[in-house]
Amino acid sequence: MNKITLAGALAVAVIFSAGSGSAWARPKGAQFLETENLQDEATLNKFVSEMVDDGKAKNFGKVKKVIIPTYYLEFRTVSSGKALTKGLKDVSVNATVTYANPDKAVMEEIAAAGLADLKTKLAAAGYEVVDAGDIKALEQYKNLSLMPSGTIGESTAQPIGWSKFKAMFATAGGEPTYTVIPGETNWSMKSAYTSYALDGALWKAAVGEDVGIVRSRMLIDFVTFVAESGKSKTGDYESMANDGWSNYAKISAIPRIQIWLPSLCVTRTYVFFRGTTGGDNMGCVNVKPEIQLSSKMGPADLGTLVDTNGAWNFTANNAKYKEAVIEQVKITNTLLVGKAKTFIK
Repeated sequence: MNKITLAGALAVAVIFSAGSGSAWARPKGAQFLETENLQDEATLNKFVSEMVDDGKAKNFGKVKKVIIPTYYLEFRTVSSGKALTKGLKDVSVNATVTYANPDKAVMEEIAAAGLADLKTKLAAAGYEVVDAGDIKALEQYKNLSLMPSGTIGESTAQPIGWSKFKAMFATAGGEPTYTVIPGETNWSMKSAYTSYALDGALWKAAVGEDVGIVRSRMLIDFVTFVAESGKSKTGDYESMANDGWSNYAKISAIPRIQIWLPSLCVTRTYVFFRGTTGGDNMGCVNVKPEIQLSSKMGPADLGTLVDTNGAWNFTANNAKYKEAVIEQVKITNTLLVGKAKTFIK
């Protein structure tokens, strides 16, 4: 079995709601949060507590002003899944789906909406959001390793053993972006230090220690894979070892917006030494890596998934795709900022 089939429903999903009892024990897999899920503060705090981790996020509680110098979203354009059954005879099935009609303008509009929402939520949490100004006018800008909006390249999340993950990187306003945090595209020590030089200049100009430079990162997928594996009756006895049973593996795919590995990081101070700038006192909040934030909008609205001579393509209804992604980006912002503000005293 080597074909993808459209699934009518996603059986592996975990759906959360207030008062879901034991479902709170260990959130894992697809989480179908909706905006209305997050209106009640107590319910929101429960989601934040169970779904968001942090590393040195106390630094969010030590800044009063925040600057977001660059903002981009990573949109997968090629996505893969795998099903595997291990036994006397291993069975492995791979599936790759290509987003046939990604629209740079749509992606940039989504990024603009995400950035505006992030600024609004940070301000509501008690931070003063300081405009970065014209960073292109800064001397440090000319040394950056820039990535133009709309660039398609290797995804930053490449599962081991896979090479078929591509992504488009789109920014609010179509501005070029640059890298600071390990895991971002084109990251290297050299690119990080040149990026720190610009961020450090912004930090210094905004007068120091009450200021934090904030970066957001998230990866947006357009399809969910559902793997099945086990044994099935063959109807004949191929060998005494399998006793008439044969291993099988199959994989299904469904168009579904999912957000992977979202994080929000702040760099609280910068160190300047012999012409080099380094970021210091970084803290991050992130949705737990075993969780994917998923939209309820399914294939009937998002688009079509078809096999063209063995090449599987997803053709999006980009208006609906945009609607679903923006909702999930805003939900992600709500969770991340919700965690960050718990450190404010």
